Amino acid sequence: MLVPAIPLSEYRADVSLGPSGMRAKHGDGFLVVEAESLGPTSSNDTGNIPVAAVKEALVLGSKALLVLPLKKYSTGPGSSFAFISIGRHEQNDVCLPHATVSRFHAFMRSTSTGWEVVDGRSQHGTWLAGQRVPAQGDGSPVHVPIGSTVRFGELRVVLFNAASLFAAVQAR
Repeated sequence: MLVPAIPLSEYRADVSLGPSGMRAKHGDGFLVVEAESLGPTSSNDTGNIPVAAVKEALVLGSKALLVLPLKKYSTGPGSSFAFISIGRHEQNDVCLPHATVSRFHAFMRSTSTGWEVVDGRSQHGTWLAGQRVPAQGDGSPVHVPIGSTVRFGELRVVLFNAASLFAAVQAR
């Protein structure tokens, strides 16, 4: 099931719900990405922390940002597992149509301490803080702090929870 990305501006109507209401309505994990990034990028682009740029865009409203809720949507094979699948194929819970994102690129899950990510043996890797995330079966999932930039191939996204998304929308 392909779930469309939602422009950040559309969450503005939910500010009246407060952080807990936003969590109840939308969940507690979101990937925020610049809309223009969902096209091919330069393979020469090797920077890995655009958090300041995304935060500036949130405050200034200077970039079109899309919000991808981290929710279990798929009903196909693997839908009973506790992870959220991320990749280019539309059967993923989070579909990222980008040339450097593999069909089934990575998996995230919510834990009592936040979010974790593991690479799905993708061609271009999953990266956090400049370090490659271990592939499934090669190591433990990696904790992803809220506000961190995760790179799927060359596509950068920033992880938000309901409270940080609420604050970002309220600040706009």
